[in-house]
Amino acid sequence: MNRKNDGFTLAELLIVVAIVLVLVAIAIPVFTSQIEKSREATDLANIRSSFAEVKSQALTERKDVTGDPVALEQQEPGWQSVEQARTLEQLMTSVDGTPVPGGTAWIEFDFSTSECTLHYGDGDGGQTPDPLPEVPGSKAKEDAKDFPEGSNERLIMNSIEEAEREALRLYKEAGEDGNVAYMVTFGEGGKISLERVLDRQRYTVAGPATILKDGYMVGISAEGKVGCNLKYDKDAGKLTIEKSRIYRNKWHNEFYGFDFGY
Repeated sequence: MNRKNDGFTLAELLIVVAIVLVLVAIAIPVFTSQIEKSREATDLANIRSSFAEVKSQALTERKDVTGDPVALEQQEPGWQSVEQARTLEQLMTSVDGTPVPGGTAWIEFDFSTSECTLHYGDGDGGQTPDPLPEVPGSKAKEDAKDFPEGSNERLIMNSIEEAEREALRLYKEAGEDGNVAYMVTFGEGGKISLERVLDRQRYTVAGPATILKDGYMVGISAEGKVGCNLKYDKDAGKLTIEKSRIYRNKWHNEFYGFDFGY
């Protein structure tokens, strides 16, 4: 009497294992691709959020703005989600570079031209913008909120931080030492420009209308402190330009009337 044996033969098991291996070989790349697309979706959402924030700040404060770098989570160079990336990049005036694993991305908005550039960096600091230096004028943005949107006071106070940082950049770039002042003037659309001055004096105290017309000064002391000749009396709600002077030549290095707390 023949006894029936339950189970599979070795050949049947090998066939099943082979089928499973084929299915795994097909599934793993698909699964990996989906994980990468999920990472990219996060990156694209973060970049889009930064774009909205930078554009809003530039239009509200009427000045050029560079956003903070966005750390990319993707692990493959370029974009796998091509259509989604193209939709994002079409919002920009130009795109600089390509995304890389462990890299960064940041938005730069030029207020005067309304041009928006998306930059990609390598994450090692090579292309990432240097951190913006801390300046006393940074707190002026908070004080500016005491005034109505579109007011002269708000426009002027929102410019102080940018003016002081630009003055510091020019000071270091030129290898300056001693007391140096830069005249800050307003152009079309509230865009500011700086010019180094050696002999400039303000004889009278004046208000916002005069500041917009004649400009104000940002000074950097020999000790590296930065400040401006504007004064804000928070209790009185009054912004003024103070009596001040920069006088520098071979024999003199006079410098007074600058508030290094603002």
